[in-house]
Amino acid sequence: MKKYIVVGLLVMSFIISPVFVSAQTQTSQPDQIATLIHLLQSLVQLLQQQLSMLQGQAPVNNNGNLKTYLGNSFQFQYPSLLSASLTPQEESVFLTHSVAYRHPNPCDFRGDGQPLDKITDFNVSLKVFGTSLKDTMRANRGDLVEQFFQGSALQTSPGFIDQFDIGSLHGYRITSGAEGCGNFAYYFPLSTNKTLFVSRSFISEFKPINADYQKYLNVPGVIIPSQEENFFKTILSSFISRPTSVTVLSPNGGEEWTRGANLPIRWNTTNNSRVDVMLKFQSCSDGGPCSPTQGETIVRNVSGGLYNWIVGNVLPGGTEWDSGTVAMIGNYKIQVCLAGTQTCDSGDLPFKIVLPAHD
Repeated sequence: MKKYIVVGLLVMSFIISPVFVSAQTQTSQPDQIATLIHLLQSLVQLLQQQLSMLQGQAPVNNNGNLKTYLGNSFQFQYPSLLSASLTPQEESVFLTHSVAYRHPNPCDFRGDGQPLDKITDFNVSLKVFGTSLKDTMRANRGDLVEQFFQGSALQTSPGFIDQFDIGSLHGYRITSGAEGCGNFAYYFPLSTNKTLFVSRSFISEFKPINADYQKYLNVPGVIIPSQEENFFKTILSSFISRPTSVTVLSPNGGEEWTRGANLPIRWNTTNNSRVDVMLKFQSCSDGGPCSPTQGETIVRNVSGGLYNWIVGNVLPGGTEWDSGTVAMIGNYKIQVCLAGTQTCDSGDLPFKIVLPAHD
């Protein structure tokens, strides 16, 4: 029956429009004719969109194609309709979609905020933490750890903390918010020291608590809730954790290097992953072991297994010493970490930075 309604609407758009034009032409009011034709065509488009929603389909085009995100530590597929952006230092991936439509902010409960220029109908981010489920939750929702963990196990609370399984992922969904505003937070343990964290915003405009939600659902080009759900499931069901490792090759310790000299830092990674390179000061007691301090960053987000370092140079903004961008003399190790993770390797022994002979 629904397909006949669609056909009928299309026939009406071709039959009624010419008749309407003919009738209005006799009045010699071309501007009014054009306006009325436009309104008629908009009405037909609106009815078609409403029928699409009844069928559980999004009123958008070209949403069947999938793209693949291939990163250091994970990969997944996502509909090409979505926009993807990346924070390389942390490998946080953001997937969004929006449609230009100026409207009041549905989460402006005081009523004195600025209107929004678009409806954001898909807003999801993914990040893999190099920590356990408990430590990952502590970093994001520390208030829940003491109350809902028993040892290393998270206790559920229906409607708030629920088990959530999809594809190869088995974890938890935490629901936060009120009056149609808020988000879902998903935690999927990938191993004892690796956890996938996913954030998914409520689409507040489409919540029935919003008096205008039917109007927003009819905005051309929006992704309606059922399609948003399908997109989300497509992403998570295709998620694959990529095993990665890193090994420092040189300098591996026992050497002396003059500050200001050129020193090739070499490493190996799986998947040709991008890395951050750190300089770790070693506090060494006489004849005893050396213990590392927090360290400074030499370079971020590089690949290729080689970085030519000017010995002593570090990025500004560090905390290890007052000079800020040049290391003092002393004992150090090179540490290489997969970008944005705690998967790291260091040289076996400390090396020493010394002053040039003329200093």
